[in-house]
Amino acid sequence: SLRFSLPDASALGKREGDTDECVGLHTDADYDHQPGEMNVMIALSAVTGSNGLFVESEPGLGDFIAIELEPGRLFSFHGVSCRHHNQLNRTGLARVSIDFRVLPLSKYEHERDQDRRKTSRRSRFTLGEYFERVTVELPLQPAEALPRRAGLGVAFAAFEPATYLDNHFLTTD
Repeated sequence: SLRFSLPDASALGKREGDTDECVGLHTDADYDHQPGEMNVMIALSAVTGSNGLFVESEPGLGDFIAIELEPGRLFSFHGVSCRHHNQLNRTGLARVSIDFRVLPLSKYEHERDQDRRKTSRRSRFTLGEYFERVTVELPLQPAEALPRRAGLGVAFAAFEPATYLDNHFLTTD
C-alpha cells in the first residue's frame, strides 16, 4: 500500500490511549497475520524523526528504534512478532512509502486460511484475497546492505529476496 505520514498527523490512525509519541502500537499478529510474513517499507521520501516508523529490535524487548531511510532505500522486519508504531509527525515533512508484506509459499499456513474463511472477519489474509502468488527467478544480484543494528530487520538499497525467501513467495497488492 502507498502510505503517507503528513505533518501533524500519523500514517496510522490515532486510537484511544495513544499518545503523540506512540500512535498505533501493535504487532501484525494482533490482526491475525500469517506467522511467516516479513514487512517491507520502501521510502519514496525521507523517513526521519517523527515521520518514521519505530520498531523493537526483538519481540517484547520494547527498545523502539527509529527507522530512518533515504528515498529509494528499503527496510524489512518481522512485524508479526516485533511491535511497531508511528508518532505524530512533527517534522514538517511528509513521509511517503510503499509498504507491503512478503511470505514464502513454504511458510503459508493453508489451515489458517480455511479457519479464517469461517469467521465474520472483514480482512482475510488469504491467497487470492490478500496475497498474490509471485515467482522470482533466483539468484538475484546481491543488494548493497545498509548498516545493521543488532537483531533489527535488514535495510537494503535494493530488495534481495534470496536472503529470506525461497523461489516462490506471496506479496500484498
